[in-house]
Amino acid sequence: MKNFLKSIKKSLSDKSFYQEIAAGQEQTKVRYMFGLATIATLIILSLFTITSYTHMIPELRTIVTENIKPDLVLTLKSGELSLNQPVPYAFTQSSKNMIVIDTNASTTFDALDTYKTAVFINKTNLILRKSSGEVRLIPLKGMPDFTLTQASVLHMIDVGARYLWILVLIAFIPVLLLEFLGIILTVLFSGCILWVILKITSHPLLFKQTYIATAYSYTFIFFINTILWVFDVWVFGFFLSSLITATIAWLFIGDSKKPEVVSEVV
Repeated sequence: MKNFLKSIKKSLSDKSFYQEIAAGQEQTKVRYMFGLATIATLIILSLFTITSYTHMIPELRTIVTENIKPDLVLTLKSGELSLNQPVPYAFTQSSKNMIVIDTNASTTFDALDTYKTAVFINKTNLILRKSSGEVRLIPLKGMPDFTLTQASVLHMIDVGARYLWILVLIAFIPVLLLEFLGIILTVLFSGCILWVILKITSHPLLFKQTYIATAYSYTFIFFINTILWVFDVWVFGFFLSSLITATIAWLFIGDSKKPEVVSEVV
């Protein structure tokens, strides 16, 4: 951990550190990039957990209490839907119909436009419009029987909130691997850009050296993107991040000299 923090400090401020890389004195440290990926994963999952408990779950409970009446009983039995409320019954959000139920209506795709909703359910079928615009009909027959009330939905939300930590633990490894892969790809592309820049400026280095240099100069863009993401601001995309990473490495390498190869004449 101590060496990892020292590497972060060097990558952000020590020009001689980059010149040592250019001179071939520093080796690739994949674990450094893995450390950055771990930090990103911990931040992402921590913010997800905090946001879930402070915003998402309370908002979800509010939506349920506003749209599902305390005395509503929605039942699916043997593929037929019934409810104890006048129909059509609409579930809305921001004054827009999200789901409309009318057990007296016939099955027709026009129902989505008639009721101005994304999902329509009658006694035996569910009709929905995908984001692509495609309309799909799903028969209720074959679905498991259930009874839905406001209390049962709120209970499911509470159970989900109680075991949210399990979801976070399950997500840790996939998120970590995705972050790690993203860093490696950015560093590889940045290394290519830096290699081309140094080639053009008559300061050629081995690709291994440019790759190591961008692995450390990526630290700048990593922390900038992390801060911007935390505050829900636009972040640098892949190509811009790669270009900035390569440019920073080039500025730090500066006028470092390529080590001379001394040959002996026998």
